[in-house]
Amino acid sequence: MNSNNQNEYNASFTTSVPNYSTSYPLTNDQTTVLNNMNYKDYLMMIEGSNHQFSGGPELYSSLGTMDKILSITGAVLGALGVPGAGMVVGAVQKILDILAPEDPWAQFMERVEQLVNQKIEKQTRDKAIAELEGLVNNFQLYLVALEEWKAAPSSTRVQRDVKNRFEILDSLFTQYIPSFRISSYEVPLLTVYTQAANLHLLLLRDASVLGEKWGWNTLTINNYYDRQMKLTAEYSNHCVKWYNTGLDRLRGSTAQQWFTFNQYRREMTLMVLDLVALFPNYDTRTYPMETHAELTRTVYTDPIAYDQVGDNNWRKYGPSFSELESLIRPPSLFTWLDSINIYTTKVSYFERYINSWTGHLLRLSYTNSTKYTASEHGNNRDYINQFFVNAQSKDIYQTIAYPYAFRVGPTLEKLNYIYGVPKLVFNMTPEAGPAHTSIYSQATGGSYLQSLTKDSESELPTAPFSDKPIAPFSDKSQPNEETYTHRLAYATMIQMPKINGKGYLPLLGWTHRSVKRSNTVYTDKITQIPVVKGSEIWNTSTIINSGYAGGGIIKDTKSSTHDTSLTRMVSLGIKTEDLKPSVFAKYRIRVKYAADVDGQFEVFINNTSPVKVNFKATMTSGANLQYNSFKYVEYTGYFNNREVSLQISSSTPQGRTRNVYIDKIEFIPENANNKSGEDLEEAKKAVNSLFTNTKESLQTGITDHQINQAGNLVECLSDELHPNEKRLLWDAAKEAKRLIQVRNSI
Repeated sequence: MNSNNQNEYNASFTTSVPNYSTSYPLTNDQTTVLNNMNYKDYLMMIEGSNHQFSGGPELYSSLGTMDKILSITGAVLGALGVPGAGMVVGAVQKILDILAPEDPWAQFMERVEQLVNQKIEKQTRDKAIAELEGLVNNFQLYLVALEEWKAAPSSTRVQRDVKNRFEILDSLFTQYIPSFRISSYEVPLLTVYTQAANLHLLLLRDASVLGEKWGWNTLTINNYYDRQMKLTAEYSNHCVKWYNTGLDRLRGSTAQQWFTFNQYRREMTLMVLDLVALFPNYDTRTYPMETHAELTRTVYTDPIAYDQVGDNNWRKYGPSFSELESLIRPPSLFTWLDSINIYTTKVSYFERYINSWTGHLLRLSYTNSTKYTASEHGNNRDYINQFFVNAQSKDIYQTIAYPYAFRVGPTLEKLNYIYGVPKLVFNMTPEAGPAHTSIYSQATGGSYLQSLTKDSESELPTAPFSDKPIAPFSDKSQPNEETYTHRLAYATMIQMPKINGKGYLPLLGWTHRSVKRSNTVYTDKITQIPVVKGSEIWNTSTIINSGYAGGGIIKDTKSSTHDTSLTRMVSLGIKTEDLKPSVFAKYRIRVKYAADVDGQFEVFINNTSPVKVNFKATMTSGANLQYNSFKYVEYTGYFNNREVSLQISSSTPQGRTRNVYIDKIEFIPENANNKSGEDLEEAKKAVNSLFTNTKESLQTGITDHQINQAGNLVECLSDELHPNEKRLLWDAAKEAKRLIQVRNSI
């Protein structure tokens, strides 16, 4: 079996929203004029991301466990693009909509119980569920008080009520969360612990965003902020520790044990680690504006094989645990699937046969680079035909496979069998253009063949979030090609042991769709680029998985016996979105790192003179990585919109051995305020153009589309910089929508 033969080549080919409600600012000065103004007066006064308006609330009652989890993660990722207090209404309300209509807590617990084969004692379970329901109910009461305060922010009574609700809810989280980490049940309770921790951290974020408006002094706000930082570390460390503990407990020796191990790794990554990776973004002092975040980890769906209960279930006769685990791709730089060349071989026994996928050649490219890697998997010899799947600049968002199996053994004592995959549907969507399908389909023949259907979306389901927005004010359901959560990134091949028969089983790896194809640095929000999206690492650097990062990080180990030694770590290709090529955009450039000795980073941009940034040790030598092991260093740099190459090197003090880890590099635009002002002017013009001079009626010929477009522009305005203008323009857009509905009904 040639299951993982990889060769790298240098080539020069080119690889071709949350609901809005009125928000509240962090520290902006509000004028009495705007506070007390209605939208008509405002439009008269001003004459002379892509969020969307929403219809009714999303319905989550029919979703299963993974659907709910992916919807929650999607809500948080979407809300990171909503500055200031907008996250409260955006993320929390969506999360509560998912959690409140029915009781998912028992569902979450039961799924982990199944994975780890451990039942939670009934009293512990009932107590946890009751307290979780109480937290959700009290959070809803807090949001009601918050809405009342937003409607009358100067009212002493409503201000007192919302502060009381906040303090009560914070106290309840503090009291109840220990119930979700009861000794001996930490692993089966881990999903509900993570969800409760996520809600608590989102709540504490409000103290930084709203505390000043509520009349709290600086000391009180700082105390809440310090608690948020302390609990972020505590919650994150607990989640990562017990995720790893549960995973280690499932290690074994058989194919069945590996199957469960892989399911746990996939589902607990979705249910636990993905959210943990987003916790740091709730820090409003580190991330005070819109933030683009990405999850670069890879998860593997179940092998494509016949696995019904019975004699032909592949898990009874498959390779050993260690053989199967060796097929999982080691931590590596992030790559994009360009193509799969599938090889078909005839697998037969007398008149029965399956023309099956038995091997393939992958072509994978690096982000913003002409480099690619090619790897062979399975049996690529003696094939009868080939099938080419072109995935360049496309997302394969779903596979529907039809695995077959049949028994050929003459006796029950020694069962012989044959497995194959003669048909697989690849559903894909390009960067631009309609979704389409590529179908691999081969012949089968003979009697007593058993088959089933395996849909990847049954394991990695869609979720109601998308970066391809539908029309504002619409409640139309989005098709799968817009709501998919994962894209196909890798494929390897399992060879069944020949002692019992023969067959090959494809094993597919998937990455989260939050990862963008280009390392684009935005001009109006913070951009996080995981360093594993680089195109090259050097000899002393390796990629390791980190439960805190949402994927891999770079580790560099170096000894220096003489003078201070400089080591190149990683090279990334980046570009900016600056619309004026001749103007250089100014950024604060921030590196998230961990290190066990002091040292210095050198950052090179297109071979210019390096910028040197000193860093301090964040951990002791030999210690395991923890949440607080990671710190930031930063400097200021300039870029224009052409692509640039960025290299990070680190130095080692003389006579020391050191370990340096880099998680991500972040770009914070310094000129975002100018862009925000331009956006405001554009939104004003768009909304104003909808109305006649009196602002009482619509202009003749105004269409739904024009109103929706104006609404989109309003929705993209900053909550922090233009809270009152956004509120007034939003009221105007809603009135325009009402007027056109009346007009259309006549």
